[in-house]
Amino acid sequence: MPRIPVPFAMLTAIAVAAVVGAIFTVPEVSGDDGGRGGAAPATSAPDPLAEARRAWQVRSDALSAALAGYAAGNPEFGVGLIDNRTGFTYGYLGDRAFETASVAKVDILAAVLLTAQDEGRELTARESRLAGLMIGVSDNAAASSLYDQIGGADGLRAANARLGLTGTVPDDSWGLTRTTPSDAARLISALLVPDGAEGPFSDYSRQTAESLMTSVDADQAWGISAAAKEGERAALKNGWLSRDTEDDTWIVNSAGRITGGDVDLTLVVLSHGNKGFGSGVDHVRKVATMTRERIGL
Repeated sequence: MPRIPVPFAMLTAIAVAAVVGAIFTVPEVSGDDGGRGGAAPATSAPDPLAEARRAWQVRSDALSAALAGYAAGNPEFGVGLIDNRTGFTYGYLGDRAFETASVAKVDILAAVLLTAQDEGRELTARESRLAGLMIGVSDNAAASSLYDQIGGADGLRAANARLGLTGTVPDDSWGLTRTTPSDAARLISALLVPDGAEGPFSDYSRQTAESLMTSVDADQAWGISAAAKEGERAALKNGWLSRDTEDDTWIVNSAGRITGGDVDLTLVVLSHGNKGFGSGVDHVRKVATMTRERIGL
């Protein structure tokens, strides 16, 4: 892994400053010129933010090379990543469209929560029950009920427009909704990461989504959780679907957020063409762990 050219703590502090609009300036040189006439020449101070960006680019390039090497001979996949502490992003085939399967259920949940916010209320008992089934055990009937409630593809499209998701195309059959790894990562961060009073989701909505996505059934907790280290927590939703239009190969996807210690990252792995469900799960796990290791978070 390439050496990070600035201390990690500095990178974090710099990035936080960048988020709130801080500007790094070089102070003017003033004072006694020693009788030599004229001011001492100004010297340029290093730009810490620029250094942090260069470091991120170096690691991103190394990661892309590693993923491209792994991609040879393996089913197609794409990756979307956001370091939520700094706002830095990464994508491998990040703008490639993939069918979502049950990862679309996070989008449906987001739309339901936005509707409740617009109406100045919390989720009803019915909505809470259906959302729990939809996310916790990936219940398709519950997802279909909530999808109908928000107005189907049109309702999802309207919610996504509010969230700035330009690469997601809802389908009348919600599982065939197409999204990009980068768009899916933006959705996860918008839904789960606090963003102040101007963020699209209220504290209640974020807490509701996080509670649901950190309590999925144990047999559905695979995927990006493979990239979590001891003591960290993964909030996630996975999707899987056998496609007869692709010779009965499998779509296997995982999307979520890993937090704990000094890490807060959103990670999405979307894939298709897997020969089986089990091999697809292994594939996604491999990509998730490789992504985190090589990006150095």
